[in-house]
Amino acid sequence: MAFLIGQNVGERRKVINNVDEFYGIRSGLIHHGKEVQDHQKDVVDEFFVNVWFSFVGLMRSASRRKTRDEMFSAFEERKLS
Repeated sequence: MAFLIGQNVGERRKVINNVDEFYGIRSGLIHHGKEVQDHQKDVVDEFFVNVWFSFVGLMRSASRRKTRDEMFSAFEERKLS
């Protein structure tokens, strides 16, 4: 997700931190029966916005590539740039 929607290191770190926070909330809910607290709802909302933009980015990338391997190579190039 970070490489699909983050345009720079700061944005990518923000996405990564959001995913980490979201999965902590998810784990508490699924594995421990904890309710999502009001202050956590912004994290959940941000996560689903990030998911949406990731899907959009994935579809755009797929439409510009002929094969799956080309698409993953492009991701790898972006990751290493």
